[in-house]
Amino acid sequence: MIDLEKLKASALAATPGPWESRHHEVVSLSEDVGLLNTICRVHSTTGYYESERDNRDFIATANPSMILELIERLEKAEKENSDYRMAHRSHFFLLSNARRICDAKTRRSANWVLARELFAVGSTSARKICIDAGIDPDALDIKRRTI
Repeated sequence: MIDLEKLKASALAATPGPWESRHHEVVSLSEDVGLLNTICRVHSTTGYYESERDNRDFIATANPSMILELIERLEKAEKENSDYRMAHRSHFFLLSNARRICDAKTRRSANWVLARELFAVGSTSARKICIDAGIDPDALDIKRRTI
C-alpha cells in the first residue's frame, strides 16, 4: 500500500521544480537567483547511455509538482468512487430496490415495514431509517420527502 501522506510530505520537502534532465544530471532552476541546482547525478553502471538518459528523464518528469498533482487526482478519484459506491448502498437506494423486487404483500406495506424487514430492526429504527433517507415512512412508494 502506498503511504500517500508520506509521499506528499516528501514531495513538499523536495526541491521545487520544474526539473530538467541535462547531461548526467537532473537539475532545477532556482528562480530567485537564476542558478541551476543539481537534484541528482545519474550514471549507468552498464555503460548504456540510453538507459542513463531514460532514468534521468523519468526522475525529471517525476518531480514534486507532478507527484503532488497525481496525489490530488488520485484522492479526488477515490472520493468520487467512494461516493458512487456509497450511493448504491444508501438506505434510499436499498429501499427502492427492495420495494421493486419484493412480493405483492410486502409491496402493499408502508415504507417503515419494508425497512424493518430489510434491515432486521424494530419499528422505531425502521421509521428513523426512512426519515434519514428522506422517505415518508408511512407512504407505500419510495419517493424523496419534500421538506
